[in-house]
Amino acid sequence: MGNRGEKLVGIGFVALPVVVAAAWTAWCLERVDAIERELRPLGGLAYATFVQLAHDWSTGVGWIQTVHRGYAEDWRWGGHYTPLFVVTAWLSSFSASPWALARIQVVAVGLGGLAAWRLGRAEAGRWGGLVGLALYYGSGPVALLALADYQDLVLVLPTLVLAVWAARHASALGFVAAAALLGATREEALLLTPLVGLAGGVNRGVLGAVVSGIYLLVYRSMGVTPYPNPLADILLFQAHQARTFGLGALGSLSPNLYGTMSGAAWPWLALAPTVALPAAAVATFHAQDPTAVGSVASPAIHHLAPLTAAAIAAGIVGACRLLRVHRVVAAGTLLAVAGLTWNAWTRWEAPLAQYGVRATGGPEHPAWALLADLPADAAVLVPDDIAPVAARRRWVVTLDSLGDRVRPANVRYALDHGTLEGTVVAEKDGWRLLRDPVLKERDHGDPNAMQPAVGRQ
Repeated sequence: MGNRGEKLVGIGFVALPVVVAAAWTAWCLERVDAIERELRPLGGLAYATFVQLAHDWSTGVGWIQTVHRGYAEDWRWGGHYTPLFVVTAWLSSFSASPWALARIQVVAVGLGGLAAWRLGRAEAGRWGGLVGLALYYGSGPVALLALADYQDLVLVLPTLVLAVWAARHASALGFVAAAALLGATREEALLLTPLVGLAGGVNRGVLGAVVSGIYLLVYRSMGVTPYPNPLADILLFQAHQARTFGLGALGSLSPNLYGTMSGAAWPWLALAPTVALPAAAVATFHAQDPTAVGSVASPAIHHLAPLTAAAIAAGIVGACRLLRVHRVVAAGTLLAVAGLTWNAWTRWEAPLAQYGVRATGGPEHPAWALLADLPADAAVLVPDDIAPVAARRRWVVTLDSLGDRVRPANVRYALDHGTLEGTVVAEKDGWRLLRDPVLKERDHGDPNAMQPAVGRQ
């Protein structure tokens, strides 16, 4: 009976991470379903641009977008190098929903919990695996980032945790493969790859630097991007501001947003300082808030995904070190992890609600019905927050992009909430679909100024 019981326990521990990963992912996918029906993305304009780029590329049109003024028509969206976007764009082509990219992101982040389990298991056995599951799936920031539209940088969550495990427990080749995957999320990750490698020693840090160097050489060989690289601009900003960076800026890091993004992992970070280096680097980088990451409400919150991933990985390693000290210490650590995880999750209830995690999946937004019968080749003007629902159309325009790639005179339809004039084609719940709308072209020298109405010839 003893052997049989041990086998059952072993099977349970093997199945547990898969069950937890599936349950967490299914719960998040349900939230995406609700968000889709209610059209509740926080950053609709940015998400719609991703959707249009992915759809146009996967259908053979090319990397072309009409949603966001000035952004590059390239897989290097907005000047950022994002190789994994090519993969997610291809995967999104298998679904007819504009929210396919959001679902792909949720699944990818959900798989990261298996890497967290593997890291904890390698550090301290089965109980270490439970710590990994708790700190990853129990962190509110992980769910928030997974559901805050699609952003390629969010894919750092699973890939960085995997790279930390590979740095500490896999072969050199295994780490190189994991580091290459991490670097493919976006070029910010290349700045952290050597630090992630240090989690497994100096040799792994050197390998991480080699991976970063190869990526940078390849990118350099491609020539200048069609759009200024935002990361380069931020680095220049930091260089100019370095003289003002001191104790005051360092003091701002805790207990504000940068600390809370660590979730329930923060108490254990001091026990794994080398593993926490990437988190410290990200926090220091954003101390002066050069990317407008000032609150949980910021549409740029995805910039803190690397901090969250690194903090969780360091928290897992730190807590697992306590598990190896003594049974009494191990029991206390497990209880503390459970309690802190629960507390951290409840503290994130309001931010999660803001990002649609508590979406009820109520009645379908009128935009779905109003746009259903619109001619496929018609250019349509839509509000920024409604843009995702129309982003798979070839010609969808927002006020931000009006006149950029589509002439206002060519915009024959508009989805309107009572602010424009035109022939009403259809109407539902206060929303109207207009034909030949009277448009105003925005003056981009002054964002609040509008040009005179543009009439039809």
